[in-house]
Amino acid sequence: LPFGALYDLERRHLLPAAQRHVRNNNADVLRILLTRSHMLRAWHADVRRRVSFADVVRDLDERHMPMYRRVYRFLCRYGYINVGVLRGDERIGRRHRRALP
Repeated sequence: LPFGALYDLERRHLLPAAQRHVRNNNADVLRILLTRSHMLRAWHADVRRRVSFADVVRDLDERHMPMYRRVYRFLCRYGYINVGVLRGDERIGRRHRRALP
């Protein structure tokens, strides 16, 4: 992900439809970038643990909750956070494990 800008896939998924064509909507883009960085930082602190939506929005302003939800879903969907981590306390039991060849 580019550090200081949204790339096209992010722009399509995260900006409201009316603002997608606007390149310099600084307030919304900055808010998305800061949220994205906050969520990535939370997951990179311990990549073995799944980061829930509640975990990453705990200290954020509630007025922007729909945007936070869009960013969180985007990062999960495209594999930027929670990659290879089981949800909750899901564990693989012995009978479900398969030996690798």
